[in-house]
Amino acid sequence: MPYEASLLLAFQEAAIDPDAFGEALSNAAADIVNQDILDAQGRFFMVPTWVLSGIRFPACDFTAAQLPVALELARKARAGNKDALERVISVITNALMDEPML
Repeated sequence: MPYEASLLLAFQEAAIDPDAFGEALSNAAADIVNQDILDAQGRFFMVPTWVLSGIRFPACDFTAAQLPVALELARKARAGNKDALERVISVITNALMDEPML
């Protein structure tokens, strides 16, 4: 994965000292988790990009169920189907705006 190293680093830095584990869970777990989320947001700058039937889908993190639908849309769009082309544009736009794609 393109962001695997950043994820591993974030996990390593988020590790709680075993001696402080009980206290962290009982008192400050929410603060620790919130800080980890904020720290991680600054690390992950790469987004998944798919190329399906020659159409680039930037920022599209398709699930396994969505991938066949997206592939079929791409094939139809490449074949000249205007409705499919507009749907592809909608999928890409929604992904870039962090909205549901399909």
